[in-house]
Amino acid sequence: MVGCALSSDYDVKKDDTQPGMDGPAPQPSGAPSSSSPPASNQSSAANAPTAGGSGGTPGSTPTTPTCNKATAGPFYPQTAATLPQTAKSTSWGGVGDKLENDTLFTSSFFLVKRSDFLNATHFGAQVPATSKVVGISIALQKYSTIGNTQDQSATLIVKGAAAGAQHASLADWNNTASPASYGGESDAWGLALTGADVNDPDFGFSLSAVTDNNLANAGVKQVAMTVTYCR
Repeated sequence: MVGCALSSDYDVKKDDTQPGMDGPAPQPSGAPSSSSPPASNQSSAANAPTAGGSGGTPGSTPTTPTCNKATAGPFYPQTAATLPQTAKSTSWGGVGDKLENDTLFTSSFFLVKRSDFLNATHFGAQVPATSKVVGISIALQKYSTIGNTQDQSATLIVKGAAAGAQHASLADWNNTASPASYGGESDAWGLALTGADVNDPDFGFSLSAVTDNNLANAGVKQVAMTVTYCR
């Protein structure tokens, strides 16, 4: 912050006396005494309005609507796609339409160290359209044969595009298929979602992986989504 110095021309001390007089200037006849407050300022503070009301009556506190939570699911993707994130990221096998619940998606990191985005959509969610969604839970199984393989990205897909808070984990993928979860019943991924949003066929989940070993093979299967909403 830049300070601003006042000029010495303004350092003038106020003086109650008039030039040539030893005491304060005489008050005109009939003028109110300076020690007596104006009559209009003598009203009781008790009569001043208070916040939320007038005449001393306090305002009422608004109540927060209660959320009666309900869950729907699990739902499973009926469509998955492999979406390149770079010119050299590797694609996922097993993608397509009419997937089974235990469809295995695989990716080989041969010559590169990162995968495409694996986009799972068309979950067929059935949530009341106008309800408020308060949590999205994603469960799946994943593995990597060798190397230190980790999530590179884990987000939701809203209207066909990646959206919401990043949920990628820094934990290494096990070398055998192991459960992993993202989000939760009170985690809306930083989004204001409704039932209509999650029911949309283009709503889904996106995952990509990165490794330090370009000979690793990775796999993902049993992707499932559960929705928590207010009834």
